[in-house]
Amino acid sequence: MNPMQRFGRLVVAMALLLFAGLLAVLPIPVQAQGASLSITPAIAPQNSVVTLTLAGFEPREVVSLWLTQPDASVLRLGDVRVGSTGILETPLFVSSSFPTGVHSFSARGNRSQRLAITQFELTIGRGYEPSPGVEINVDMVQRPQGQCFLFSGSGYSPNERISVWIRFPANEIEDVGRITASPGGTFMDELCFGRLDPEGLYHYTAHGNSSHRTGIGTFNLRRGDYLGALPGAATLTVIPDAARQLDYATLIGTGFLPGETVSLWLTLPDGVVLSLFQGITVDGTFAEDIFLPPLAAGRHYFSAYGQTSGQRAVAAFDLWPGDGN
Repeated sequence: MNPMQRFGRLVVAMALLLFAGLLAVLPIPVQAQGASLSITPAIAPQNSVVTLTLAGFEPREVVSLWLTQPDASVLRLGDVRVGSTGILETPLFVSSSFPTGVHSFSARGNRSQRLAITQFELTIGRGYEPSPGVEINVDMVQRPQGQCFLFSGSGYSPNERISVWIRFPANEIEDVGRITASPGGTFMDELCFGRLDPEGLYHYTAHGNSSHRTGIGTFNLRRGDYLGALPGAATLTVIPDAARQLDYATLIGTGFLPGETVSLWLTLPDGVVLSLFQGITVDGTFAEDIFLPPLAAGRHYFSAYGQTSGQRAVAAFDLWPGDGN
Protein backbone atom coordinates (compact mmCIF):
# COMPACT_ATOMS: atom_id res chain seq x y z
CA MET A 1 0.00 0.00 0.00
CA ASN A 2 1.54 3.35 -0.97
CA PRO A 3 1.60 6.32 1.46
CA MET A 4 -1.24 8.14 -0.24
CA GLN A 5 -3.46 5.07 0.10
CA ARG A 6 -2.63 4.92 3.80
CA PHE A 7 -3.57 8.59 4.09
CA GLY A 8 -6.88 8.01 2.33
CA ARG A 9 -7.77 4.98 4.46
CA LEU A 10 -6.93 6.89 7.63
CA VAL A 11 -9.22 9.67 6.46
CA VAL A 12 -12.09 7.27 5.88
CA ALA A 13 -11.55 5.45 9.17
CA MET A 14 -11.41 8.60 11.26
CA ALA A 15 -14.38 10.13 9.47
CA LEU A 16 -16.42 7.02 10.26
CA LEU A 17 -15.40 7.10 13.92
CA LEU A 18 -16.19 10.79 14.26
CA PHE A 19 -19.46 10.96 12.39
CA ALA A 20 -21.12 7.54 12.52
CA GLY A 21 -23.14 8.59 15.55
CA LEU A 22 -24.26 11.77 13.80
CA LEU A 23 -25.43 9.93 10.70
CA ALA A 24 -27.81 7.88 12.80
CA VAL A 25 -29.79 10.95 13.81
CA LEU A 26 -30.32 12.48 10.38
CA PRO A 27 -33.85 12.70 9.04
CA ILE A 28 -34.92 11.11 5.79
CA PRO A 29 -37.00 13.71 3.93
CA VAL A 30 -40.50 12.21 3.64
CA GLN A 31 -44.09 13.37 3.43
CA ALA A 32 -45.54 13.89 6.91
CA GLN A 33 -48.75 11.96 5.98
CA GLY A 34 -50.76 13.35 8.88
CA ALA A 35 -48.14 12.98 11.62
CA SER A 36 -47.87 15.92 13.99
CA LEU A 37 -45.65 17.08 16.84
CA SER A 38 -46.42 19.88 19.29
CA ILE A 39 -44.66 21.22 22.37
CA THR A 40 -46.20 22.93 25.39
CA PRO A 41 -45.30 25.59 26.29
CA ALA A 42 -43.77 26.85 23.05
CA ILE A 43 -41.46 29.20 24.96
CA ALA A 44 -39.79 28.16 28.22
CA PRO A 45 -36.65 28.92 30.25
CA GLN A 46 -33.73 26.57 30.84
CA ASN A 47 -34.20 23.99 33.63
CA SER A 48 -37.90 23.57 32.95
CA VAL A 49 -40.16 20.72 31.83
CA VAL A 50 -42.03 20.85 28.53
CA THR A 51 -44.49 18.35 27.07
CA LEU A 52 -44.08 16.79 23.63
CA THR A 53 -47.29 15.52 22.00
CA LEU A 54 -46.98 13.11 19.07
CA ALA A 55 -49.93 12.10 16.92
CA GLY A 56 -50.67 10.51 13.55
CA PHE A 57 -48.12 7.70 13.77
CA GLU A 58 -48.88 3.98 13.37
CA PRO A 59 -50.17 2.09 16.42
CA ARG A 60 -47.40 1.27 18.92
CA GLU A 61 -44.76 2.50 16.51
CA VAL A 62 -41.26 3.37 17.71
CA VAL A 63 -40.56 7.04 16.96
CA SER A 64 -37.09 8.59 16.92
CA LEU A 65 -36.67 12.10 18.33
CA TRP A 66 -33.91 14.59 17.66
CA LEU A 67 -33.25 18.26 18.22
CA THR A 68 -31.79 20.80 15.80
CA GLN A 69 -30.18 23.51 17.95
CA PRO A 70 -29.95 27.23 17.12
CA ASP A 71 -26.51 26.78 15.52
CA ALA A 72 -27.98 24.04 13.23
CA SER A 73 -26.12 21.22 15.01
CA VAL A 74 -28.17 18.04 15.61
CA LEU A 75 -28.65 16.19 18.89
CA ARG A 76 -30.33 12.78 19.14
CA LEU A 77 -32.87 12.60 22.00
CA GLY A 78 -33.68 8.89 21.79
CA ASP A 79 -36.70 6.73 20.89
CA VAL A 80 -40.24 6.58 22.27
CA ARG A 81 -43.15 4.25 21.53
CA VAL A 82 -46.57 5.73 20.78
CA GLY A 83 -49.80 4.13 22.02
CA SER A 84 -52.36 1.99 20.23
CA THR A 85 -53.89 5.14 18.68
CA GLY A 86 -50.54 6.46 17.41
CA ILE A 87 -50.52 9.20 20.07
CA LEU A 88 -48.12 9.91 22.92
CA GLU A 89 -47.58 12.70 25.43
CA THR A 90 -44.15 12.70 27.05
CA PRO A 91 -42.42 15.20 29.37
CA LEU A 92 -38.95 16.48 28.55
CA PHE A 93 -36.62 18.30 30.95
CA VAL A 94 -34.72 21.05 29.12
CA SER A 95 -31.64 21.70 31.23
CA SER A 96 -29.29 24.67 31.29
CA SER A 97 -26.84 22.63 29.19
CA PHE A 98 -28.99 23.48 26.14
CA PRO A 99 -28.17 26.81 24.46
CA THR A 100 -30.81 29.52 24.32
CA GLY A 101 -32.59 30.36 21.06
CA VAL A 102 -35.02 28.71 18.64
CA HIS A 103 -34.76 24.90 18.50
CA SER A 104 -36.53 22.47 16.17
CA PHE A 105 -37.83 19.17 17.55
CA SER A 106 -38.29 16.39 14.97
CA ALA A 107 -40.03 13.02 15.24
CA ARG A 108 -39.79 10.20 12.65
CA GLY A 109 -41.74 6.96 12.73
CA ASN A 110 -39.28 4.09 12.28
CA ARG A 111 -41.86 1.94 10.49
CA SER A 112 -44.13 4.46 8.75
CA GLN A 113 -41.29 6.96 8.05
CA ARG A 114 -43.77 9.73 8.88
CA LEU A 115 -42.02 12.92 9.91
CA ALA A 116 -43.21 15.81 12.07
CA ILE A 117 -41.34 18.96 13.12
CA THR A 118 -42.11 21.77 15.54
CA GLN A 119 -40.17 24.76 16.83
CA PHE A 120 -39.51 25.78 20.42
CA GLU A 121 -37.81 28.82 21.95
CA LEU A 122 -35.54 28.31 24.94
CA THR A 123 -34.84 31.37 27.07
CA ILE A 124 -32.23 31.95 29.78
CA GLY A 125 -33.13 30.26 33.05
CA ARG A 126 -33.66 32.40 36.09
CA GLY A 127 -30.46 32.89 38.06
CA TYR A 128 -29.38 34.68 41.20
CA GLU A 129 -28.89 38.44 41.18
CA PRO A 130 -25.63 39.90 42.57
CA SER A 131 -25.92 40.76 46.25
CA PRO A 132 -24.95 44.18 47.67
CA GLY A 133 -21.58 44.10 49.38
CA VAL A 134 -20.34 41.01 47.52
CA GLU A 135 -17.45 41.33 45.08
CA ILE A 136 -15.94 38.90 42.57
CA ASN A 137 -12.64 39.89 40.95
CA VAL A 138 -10.79 38.14 38.10
CA ASP A 139 -7.02 38.49 37.81
CA MET A 140 -7.20 38.82 34.00
CA VAL A 141 -10.35 39.63 32.07
CA GLN A 142 -9.09 37.77 28.97
CA ARG A 143 -6.84 34.78 28.35
CA PRO A 144 -6.41 32.25 25.52
CA GLN A 145 -7.81 28.72 25.58
CA GLY A 146 -5.68 26.35 27.63
CA GLN A 147 -4.90 28.79 30.44
CA CYS A 148 -6.23 29.44 33.96
CA PHE A 149 -8.12 32.32 35.60
CA LEU A 150 -7.75 33.27 39.27
CA PHE A 151 -10.86 34.53 41.09
CA SER A 152 -11.17 36.26 44.46
CA GLY A 153 -14.41 36.86 46.35
CA SER A 154 -15.43 38.83 49.43
CA GLY A 155 -18.59 39.64 51.37
CA TYR A 156 -19.60 36.10 52.35
CA SER A 157 -20.27 34.66 55.80
CA PRO A 158 -17.27 33.27 57.73
CA ASN A 159 -16.36 29.69 56.80
CA GLU A 160 -19.52 29.11 54.75
CA ARG A 161 -19.68 26.72 51.83
CA ILE A 162 -19.93 28.46 48.47
CA SER A 163 -21.38 26.87 45.31
CA VAL A 164 -19.69 27.88 42.06
CA TRP A 165 -20.89 27.55 38.48
CA ILE A 166 -20.05 29.14 35.14
CA ARG A 167 -22.25 30.22 32.25
CA PHE A 168 -20.71 29.47 28.86
CA PRO A 169 -20.89 31.86 25.88
CA ALA A 170 -23.91 29.95 24.48
CA ASN A 171 -25.68 30.35 27.87
CA GLU A 172 -25.04 26.74 28.92
CA ILE A 173 -24.37 26.33 32.66
CA GLU A 174 -21.85 24.00 34.30
CA ASP A 175 -21.46 23.29 38.02
CA VAL A 176 -17.76 23.56 38.90
CA GLY A 177 -17.91 22.56 42.57
CA ARG A 178 -17.85 23.95 46.11
CA ILE A 179 -15.31 26.06 47.98
CA THR A 180 -15.13 27.26 51.60
CA ALA A 181 -14.92 30.91 52.62
CA SER A 182 -12.22 32.05 55.04
CA PRO A 183 -13.04 33.29 58.56
CA GLY A 184 -13.17 36.75 56.98
CA GLY A 185 -15.75 35.71 54.37
CA THR A 186 -13.31 35.74 51.45
CA PHE A 187 -12.08 33.07 49.03
CA MET A 188 -9.63 32.40 46.23
CA ASP A 189 -10.44 30.07 43.37
CA GLU A 190 -8.75 28.97 40.14
CA LEU A 191 -10.40 27.61 37.00
CA CYS A 192 -8.40 26.18 34.11
CA PHE A 193 -9.74 25.77 30.58
CA GLY A 194 -8.76 23.30 27.88
CA ARG A 195 -8.00 24.16 24.31
CA LEU A 196 -11.36 22.65 23.29
CA ASP A 197 -13.45 25.00 25.43
CA PRO A 198 -15.47 27.55 23.42
CA GLU A 199 -14.17 31.07 23.14
CA GLY A 200 -16.29 34.03 24.19
CA LEU A 201 -17.76 35.71 27.29
CA TYR A 202 -18.14 33.62 30.48
CA HIS A 203 -19.91 34.39 33.76
CA TYR A 204 -18.48 33.07 37.05
CA THR A 205 -21.12 32.83 39.81
CA ALA A 206 -20.39 32.14 43.50
CA HIS A 207 -23.42 31.62 45.79
CA GLY A 208 -23.11 31.38 49.58
CA ASN A 209 -25.05 28.35 50.79
CA SER A 210 -25.69 29.85 54.24
CA SER A 211 -25.82 33.60 53.61
CA HIS A 212 -27.50 33.25 50.19
CA ARG A 213 -25.28 36.06 48.99
CA THR A 214 -24.25 35.92 45.36
CA GLY A 215 -21.38 37.39 43.39
CA ILE A 216 -20.83 37.31 39.62
CA GLY A 217 -17.67 37.99 37.63
CA THR A 218 -17.13 37.99 33.85
CA PHE A 219 -14.15 37.07 31.70
CA ASN A 220 -13.31 36.28 28.09
CA LEU A 221 -11.72 33.16 26.68
CA ARG A 222 -10.08 33.81 23.34
CA ARG A 223 -8.76 31.42 20.74
CA GLY A 224 -5.37 29.92 21.57
CA ASP A 225 -2.46 28.89 19.36
CA TYR A 226 -0.73 25.74 20.61
CA LEU A 227 1.61 24.92 17.75
CA GLY A 228 3.76 28.02 17.80
CA ALA A 229 4.46 27.38 14.14
CA LEU A 230 4.45 30.19 11.62
CA PRO A 231 2.71 29.71 8.27
CA GLY A 232 5.26 28.97 5.58
CA ALA A 233 5.26 27.38 2.14
CA ALA A 234 2.45 24.93 2.93
CA THR A 235 -1.05 25.68 1.64
CA LEU A 236 -4.48 24.23 2.39
CA THR A 237 -7.49 24.70 0.12
CA VAL A 238 -11.12 23.64 0.55
CA ILE A 239 -13.21 23.02 -2.59
CA PRO A 240 -15.85 24.37 -2.50
CA ASP A 241 -15.20 27.00 0.15
CA ALA A 242 -18.88 26.85 1.24
CA ALA A 243 -21.32 23.94 1.34
CA ARG A 244 -24.28 22.53 3.25
CA GLN A 245 -24.32 19.99 6.07
CA LEU A 246 -24.30 16.37 4.80
CA ASP A 247 -22.47 17.39 1.61
CA TYR A 248 -18.81 16.70 0.77
CA ALA A 249 -15.81 18.98 0.35
CA THR A 250 -12.26 18.31 -0.83
CA LEU A 251 -9.20 19.28 1.19
CA ILE A 252 -6.05 19.89 -0.87
CA GLY A 253 -2.70 20.39 0.87
CA THR A 254 0.64 21.29 -0.70
CA GLY A 255 4.12 22.34 0.43
CA PHE A 256 4.71 19.63 3.03
CA LEU A 257 7.67 17.22 3.02
CA PRO A 258 7.50 13.99 0.98
CA GLY A 259 6.36 11.14 3.21
CA GLU A 260 5.58 13.51 6.07
CA THR A 261 2.83 12.81 8.60
CA VAL A 262 0.26 15.63 8.49
CA SER A 263 -2.30 16.21 11.25
CA LEU A 264 -5.59 17.92 10.45
CA TRP A 265 -8.21 19.45 12.70
CA LEU A 266 -11.30 21.65 12.48
CA THR A 267 -12.05 24.79 14.52
CA LEU A 268 -15.79 25.43 14.92
CA PRO A 269 -17.41 28.89 14.89
CA ASP A 270 -17.40 29.01 18.73
CA GLY A 271 -13.68 28.16 18.91
CA VAL A 272 -14.07 24.50 19.86
CA VAL A 273 -11.44 22.33 18.15
CA LEU A 274 -12.09 18.85 16.73
CA SER A 275 -9.20 16.57 15.83
CA LEU A 276 -9.94 15.03 12.41
CA PHE A 277 -7.20 12.63 11.35
CA GLN A 278 -3.58 12.33 10.30
CA GLY A 279 -1.93 10.67 7.32
CA ILE A 280 1.25 10.41 5.28
CA THR A 281 1.78 12.37 2.06
CA VAL A 282 3.44 11.00 -1.06
CA ASP A 283 5.27 14.01 -2.50
CA GLY A 284 4.31 16.58 0.10
CA THR A 285 0.75 16.92 -1.17
CA PHE A 286 -2.61 15.35 -0.44
CA ALA A 287 -6.22 15.62 -1.61
CA GLU A 288 -9.04 14.06 0.39
CA ASP A 289 -12.84 14.17 0.30
CA ILE A 290 -14.43 15.13 3.64
CA PHE A 291 -18.00 14.39 4.73
CA LEU A 292 -19.62 17.45 6.34
CA PRO A 293 -21.67 16.35 9.37
CA PRO A 294 -24.45 18.46 10.98
CA LEU A 295 -22.10 20.57 13.06
CA ALA A 296 -22.81 24.22 13.87
CA ALA A 297 -23.49 26.38 10.83
CA GLY A 298 -21.11 29.30 10.25
CA ARG A 299 -17.43 29.98 9.53
CA HIS A 300 -15.13 27.01 10.22
CA TYR A 301 -11.36 26.68 9.86
CA PHE A 302 -9.53 23.58 8.64
CA SER A 303 -5.89 23.38 9.78
CA ALA A 304 -3.05 21.12 8.63
CA TYR A 305 0.28 20.68 10.46
CA GLY A 306 3.36 18.88 9.19
CA GLN A 307 4.85 16.98 12.12
CA THR A 308 8.37 16.94 10.66
CA SER A 309 8.61 20.26 8.82
CA GLY A 310 6.52 22.26 11.29
CA GLN A 311 4.69 23.73 8.33
CA ARG A 312 1.13 24.87 9.03
CA ALA A 313 -1.70 25.91 6.72
CA VAL A 314 -5.24 27.11 7.43
CA ALA A 315 -8.31 27.31 5.18
CA ALA A 316 -11.63 29.01 5.99
CA PHE A 317 -14.88 27.25 5.14
CA ASP A 318 -18.56 28.26 5.51
CA LEU A 319 -20.98 25.51 6.56
CA TRP A 320 -24.68 26.09 5.85
CA PRO A 321 -27.69 24.14 7.15
CA GLY A 322 -28.60 21.25 4.87
CA ASP A 323 -30.55 18.01 4.57
CA GLY A 324 -28.23 15.96 2.36
CA ASN A 325 -30.18 16.50 -0.87
